[in-house]
Amino acid sequence: MGAEAVYMATIFMVTEEAPISRKYKLRLVQAKAWESDYLGRAIYKPSAEEVAKILAKKGKVSEEEWLPELEDLVQGYPAMSHEERERMTPMEAVLSHSVGSLAVAFIDKVVPVKEIIEGIIKGAEDILASWGVSK
Repeated sequence: MGAEAVYMATIFMVTEEAPISRKYKLRLVQAKAWESDYLGRAIYKPSAEEVAKILAKKGKVSEEEWLPELEDLVQGYPAMSHEERERMTPMEAVLSHSVGSLAVAFIDKVVPVKEIIEGIIKGAEDILASWGVSK
């Protein structure tokens, strides 16, 4: 259930009850999975040269400086200075590395969790009905 869990998590991140900022939720609502900037972040693979450039800092600067740069690179985010990273709240730090999944293609608004669950149940009932299975 690997990829499916990531898709479901993305959908639940954009609910009214999710403990993340409205700004971030709207960023996911407005994301277009087929656009190169979003798609690139969702499935980004850095070049060997990019990785080597950051790894060359290992042993020359603290791990708190080079490791977050490597994490940003692997996840397709622009590099951020150590000072910028230090100013982030813990939630902002987590969200800065959370791109969501390609499920954003199916998200068009922030809704209550109840609406998502009801939609899942209705979809399952429709499938069962199409197979001739009654409630």
